[in-house]
Amino acid sequence: MRMLLSGTIVLSIIFLLSNTYAAPVEEDLYRADKWNKFADNLYALHEQRLKGLDVYTEEEDGGYGGLDGDENFYHEVRYYDRKSGRLLSNIKRENKNPDNIHVMELYIYDEQGRIQREYTAAYLPTHRKAPYQTLIDLHHYVDELHGYRQFDASDDRLFESCTGKHFDVPVRILYDEEDMPDRLSEIRDQTEREAYRSCFEDMPKTAQPYIDPLQEISMVH
Repeated sequence: MRMLLSGTIVLSIIFLLSNTYAAPVEEDLYRADKWNKFADNLYALHEQRLKGLDVYTEEEDGGYGGLDGDENFYHEVRYYDRKSGRLLSNIKRENKNPDNIHVMELYIYDEQGRIQREYTAAYLPTHRKAPYQTLIDLHHYVDELHGYRQFDASDDRLFESCTGKHFDVPVRILYDEEDMPDRLSEIRDQTEREAYRSCFEDMPKTAQPYIDPLQEISMVH
């Protein structure tokens, strides 16, 4: 089993391939339209959330190594809620083309300050017809267990995990999209099966309604 990496991490790998590997969004105009709308609405949500909040920022430049890499490719701005200290958004823009957003990440917290949802839209340094990657990460907490499911903006489930303790027994369950069980009976180990049930029985199997990030506006206030 392999764990999917966040958009920020995988972009350094994708960059090295981008000159010889055309982005698949060019072959799927429907997905491109949907993912572009997701990215546009995610940025609109970022701007809307900052209104009326006392925020502070941290900034730095970064990039990618390799023979064709630009180590000063983007300018990163992290936005924090001053009252809680929580990271609200992380926006990377191309240094040479500041109007081009490279990566957007936005974080939603529950009343206890735990991550509840995460959003990501990431573009390749080239092939900017649509985001190369869109992610909607859902988190769920039950007693000492932390359930996590990751989707893209087409509502395809990509990854899920269950970690923590179940009746004092350590739990670490990781499934990528090829390994996710369709039924509980497919999980042969009883301890793992019961922990999986506790993690996910009350957790959505779809990313709706978060395919449209603007739905958050009515949820966060």
